[in-house]
Order: sequence, then C-alpha cells, then structure tokens
Amino acid sequence: MMRHSLRHPYGETRNAEDERRSFVALAIFALSVPSLANGFYNPVLAQSAVLYWTAEFFTWVAWPTVWFLVLYRRGLTLADLGLTLPSPIYRGLLPFMGVTLLLFPLSFVFYGVIGYVAQIMISDNWLDQGFRYPSQIPADGTWRVIGAIYLAATAGVVEEIVFRALPRLLADNSWISSFFYVLSSSVLFACVHWENGQIALVETFFWGMSMAGLFLATRSLWPGIIIHFLTDFVIFYYDFSVLGWLMKAL
Repeated sequence: MMRHSLRHPYGETRNAEDERRSFVALAIFALSVPSLANGFYNPVLAQSAVLYWTAEFFTWVAWPTVWFLVLYRRGLTLADLGLTLPSPIYRGLLPFMGVTLLLFPLSFVFYGVIGYVAQIMISDNWLDQGFRYPSQIPADGTWRVIGAIYLAATAGVVEEIVFRALPRLLADNSWISSFFYVLSSSVLFACVHWENGQIALVETFFWGMSMAGLFLATRSLWPGIIIHFLTDFVIFYYDFSVLGWLMKAL
C-alpha cells in the first residue's frame, strides 16, 4: 500500500502515526503558501527578470527540495509518493506509456470542455490578474524551449506531489476517505490557481479531480506527472489557450 512506510516496521503508537500525518499536513500547507501568494507578487516581479526568476526558483525548486528532504528524513519514501512503476493494470512499461499518452489528449479536451462550460456560466472573470507564464520566457528559439520545459517540469512534478501524493497520505483506503481526498485535494489545487480567474478555478478543480482519480486508479504518480508536463509544455511554449482553441473548434 502507498502508506506503509509511514509506519514503523515493528509497529508504532497511534500518537506517532498522528504526529506523522500532522507533519505531512504541515508540509502541504508550507508548500502551498508560495503558490497561493504568487498571484499577488508575480505581476510586480515580472517587471524585473532577475527578481522574477529568483522568486520562481525559490518557489518551484529550492523550497520544495527543502521540504521533500525533510520528509525523506522523517521516513517518507518514493513508494509513499507513488513515484514507482504503475500497478499491474498496465502489465509493462510500453502499455503504461501508451495509455498515458492516450490519456493526454483526452485530458486536454476535457480541460477545454470544462473551461467552455465555465465561461458560459461566468460572465465576469474579475479575479484574473492578467499574469501569464508564457510571457516570462523568450519569444522563440532554444531558450524558449528550455524555459517551457523548466516551467512544465517543475509544475508537473511539484504540483502532482503536493496536491496529489501528499494529501493521499492523510487518507485511508475506505471509499469515503478516498472521496474526500479527491474533493479536498482538488479544491486546494484549484485555489493555488486563483490568480487566473474564476474560470481557471473551475477548470483546475475538475482537472484536479481527474488527476486525483487517475492516481487512485493506478497507484502511480507518473501518469499524472507526464500528462501534467505535456499539457503545461503546450500551454507555455505555444502560449496556447485550451479554452480558446475549443471555442474556435466549435
């Protein structure tokens, strides 16, 4: 099971288990704060490339690395985070990659459909701060590719661990606990995207639910990381709006 290494192999007291869960919850909070706050300071820092990329590196590399190392020292393993090969449902690496790559365009379309419905329901997207990540990387050339890979990789890995894997450690294997895991983790995932407006809140909530469900089904974080990376790379490199694309298609 994904949570086995959070318990001492020879058994531990209920207090010790509760303490570890509390620390995981603290880590989720600490890792969520920069993502919740950057909607306020990113538009300001974007006026200086040095300030922006310093904050970007701290938020998505330095700060998560510190907390992941602390969690590792407290007994968390890669298996706990789902960073292992998927369950036998795939029966091999090739089927795993095939299914993951098949799910990528489906998730892309799903994201666009949710955004399309949300735009119909939400007339004033007043929360939108107007900040866009694609505008922070070079307009073209090799450095744009590198910048898009960096943004997509850090978001894909860090967000899937923080908003999918770690919250799963706070739940047991009952259906009601799994339901609340999917719901609560998706709410948190949506909240850290508030600066893109109410439409983005709806998009990321339902997309988060699909990724949490995928994690539960496969017991591996890799499909979610790969799909998240590919989705963000397309958005960042091509300055691509999934919602805009779907509206043109319709």
